[in-house]
Amino acid sequence: MGVRQSCGGAPYGAPLVSLPQCKELRALGTNAGKAAADLTSFRITGYEANQPTGMPKTTPVHDALCVAALADPPRSSRRNLSTP
Repeated sequence: MGVRQSCGGAPYGAPLVSLPQCKELRALGTNAGKAAADLTSFRITGYEANQPTGMPKTTPVHDALCVAALADPPRSSRRNLSTP
């Protein structure tokens, strides 16, 4: 499951996750996959109604990425993608 391209309007150009990706998470058959799919689907509904990302049925995942980086720092890396 890949993350869609960045949302220019979201803070820090956050990556986007889509409803089809939520279906992939749910299909994992795990409690974590279902919870992630439910929470992300809820966020997508909110963004569609109040702050569209410019790509239909998507939401930025900057919060989830922050939590992942805090939970497992060795697996996280930081790089500036705005410079060549």
